[in-house]
Amino acid sequence: MPSCTRCRATDEHVPTEAMAQYYADRASFGLLITEGTMIQRGYSTFGHEPGIYTREQVDAWKKVTDAVHDKGGIIYLQIMHGGRATVDKNLSAPLKVMGPSALGIKGHPCPSVFTRDGSAQEYPATVEPMTEEQIKECVGRYARAARNAMAAGFDGVQIQAGNGFLIDQFINESCNNRTDAYGGSIPNRCRFLLEVVDAVKASIGANRVAVRLSPLDSFLDMTDSDPEATTHYIAEQLNTRKIAFVEVVRGDTIGPERGAEVWVRERFTGVLIVNYDVTLQEGEEYIASGKAEAVSFGRLGVANPDLVFRIIKKAALNDPDGATLFAGGEKGYNDYPTLETSEEAAERIANYTAPEEEQERSAVKQFSAEESMIARSRGNSVSARRVSFSEKLVSQEVSIEPIDPEEAATPSKQPVSGDALLKPLLFPTGSLMNRCVMGTLPRQRAGEDHVPTEAMVKYYQDRSQFGLILSEPIAVQPGYHSYVRSPGITTKQEVEGWKKVTTAVHEKGGVIFCCLHHAGRVTVEGNLEGETAVSVCGPTEHGVTGAMCPAVFAKSGESQPYPSTVKALRKPVLEWIVKLYAVAAKNAMAAGFDGVEIQAGNGFLIDSFLRDGGNQGREDEYGGTLENRARLLLQVVDAVSVIGADKVGVRLSPLDSSNGMSESDVDGLLAYVGKELQKRKIAFIEISNGSEGNYTATDATGPLEKLRPVFKGMLFSDENLTPEQAEGRLQSNAADAAVFTLAAVANPDLVDRIARQCGLQEVNMDTLFTEGETGYNDYLTATALRQKSYEERLRSWRRCRKM
Repeated sequence: MPSCTRCRATDEHVPTEAMAQYYADRASFGLLITEGTMIQRGYSTFGHEPGIYTREQVDAWKKVTDAVHDKGGIIYLQIMHGGRATVDKNLSAPLKVMGPSALGIKGHPCPSVFTRDGSAQEYPATVEPMTEEQIKECVGRYARAARNAMAAGFDGVQIQAGNGFLIDQFINESCNNRTDAYGGSIPNRCRFLLEVVDAVKASIGANRVAVRLSPLDSFLDMTDSDPEATTHYIAEQLNTRKIAFVEVVRGDTIGPERGAEVWVRERFTGVLIVNYDVTLQEGEEYIASGKAEAVSFGRLGVANPDLVFRIIKKAALNDPDGATLFAGGEKGYNDYPTLETSEEAAERIANYTAPEEEQERSAVKQFSAEESMIARSRGNSVSARRVSFSEKLVSQEVSIEPIDPEEAATPSKQPVSGDALLKPLLFPTGSLMNRCVMGTLPRQRAGEDHVPTEAMVKYYQDRSQFGLILSEPIAVQPGYHSYVRSPGITTKQEVEGWKKVTTAVHEKGGVIFCCLHHAGRVTVEGNLEGETAVSVCGPTEHGVTGAMCPAVFAKSGESQPYPSTVKALRKPVLEWIVKLYAVAAKNAMAAGFDGVEIQAGNGFLIDSFLRDGGNQGREDEYGGTLENRARLLLQVVDAVSVIGADKVGVRLSPLDSSNGMSESDVDGLLAYVGKELQKRKIAFIEISNGSEGNYTATDATGPLEKLRPVFKGMLFSDENLTPEQAEGRLQSNAADAAVFTLAAVANPDLVDRIARQCGLQEVNMDTLFTEGETGYNDYLTATALRQKSYEERLRSWRRCRKM
């Protein structure tokens, strides 16, 4: 079922209970695509269409997706911007109607059902041309809307690039007379579309992204001198991006022209859905001939919630009531008669028995990453509804078998439901696919020049399914390293190396933050390089006592004590270090990171100032009282917030005793620091009980409870928890997300394993910090392990069939 404007949302553009019923009643369709949904606050196209930019909207859409998924359906959200196709009265001040150029719509008045004041009126003759900065902001809105759609439980998004709306306006010559990079040639006019596709793909993964095109549609004053060439170019570009599908409006909705689907098929080899005035017979012919993988029925879907059942039964169809399509209210919405109830349809689908050849195909089908992503997006760890467009959109239930005990080193004692862990998280910078966070951990696989390597690119990309990745510690001061072969973010080569990592993560739909790190006194002089890092330093002359620098951390390869005395940092040097953090944060943005985490725990530089166990005897404004000891942390947070406070997180470890650390008043420290960080409105605080794979405290519940009343942002818990324990933390609301560190190393597919109730592999501690691939990119996923027994399962199934 394609996108059909229905205008039933509230005045605040919030989906209603009636909308939940409307979509749930049509869950028997192979795929549902919602009505066009606003991505920009205050910029309405139809007066009462829904939005996807506030928490209230996301929560309301979640009721819709839950209702659809409960009936076994699959639903995509169409994200759109009206551009010039609206009127000033639909907009909130100070917004103005805008488009690619000043050219407005002529000859197509805006009907009364699409205006906030209920009066028919002309579209503006001239509109505000968008600046390049506005274009970039709009691209970001599409990406944010896509992430919010994931938080709302949608299975994917469709980008509205047709029907005369904003993206289509850039594509068509009739309303785009720009002379910059977004106008003129076909590639230039298509640039905005492709930037939106790339941004959305980077946010949620290409397999969740679709595009709607209408190359021949002249509605809303749209024309193109060579629509075939334009469509060929777009189809070629979308083909390289391997998106989920393209839906094409095959003709002109106000004229006789047809055939746009042929142009798309000539250049696009992926899934093609044909729309507009397709009869049931034509639909059969499209699919049988391979000219399309599916067809979408708009008005027939509106009038026949049970259209699929009616097709099966060859029953008569209801006619749509055109007068109530956009009228609001129940009439013409949830009152169309059906031949079977949605409950009967669900029971029929559940009891469906596939032909024998389909059973055999299902018996040996591997549960792919895409399929498990669908399962996670629904918060359903028991089964996932699989849709294979390459098999003519045949839907079937896929049983998720637990991995064999011998194929996983350490199965979970009890299967974890993952209801909370797998639930999307509405994060300040956009929605996270789940609440599993990959924690920061030194891996020491950078080059001798501290530039990230290709092995690191693969390592992080393989873990893109985590809701959020926190990178390994990354040095903010040139030449000042805690660990041999640790990466930096201070040179052009380092930034370019990290750009490869972030690009790879984004291609898989992941989100990654850069962990900004300064070792302070937790290093040895042999690890320091260059002119600016000549001696180990700290708050005072007191070094780390009672702790050794392991051989694997030392450039010399020899175990040795950390220095017992270090250089006390003077105020001018501290001010310089604060600036280094700000530069590193900017470099992280240039490298494509989605944000930064400030390492303020585990005994490193900021923590050694913050906790009294590391800051003893300092008498200036950076020592003594708690307010003074927290000064460096807060100065760094303020400096780093140049990239936006909503892109900043802080890691604290108030109970961790590693690296000679302690704190006499944990509760007081948390109350003060939490209150100060709340004033700064940062994204999250992570509470850690250990570092470098060693956890010295066993329970972070106390610190989390102390922070919750004073800090309203996200709280992350890093306690070396099992999935079962982490689920409990989230269910009790002690934390908003759980950090997995050692488990993330050994289980690149940890989120899949939780969704499928698989056991976890144990990490090899002997290879955590060594060179090479061993213990790095050689941990197998559950799917790879299952492949070992593929043929045996097939033979066993065939033997059972013969019995």
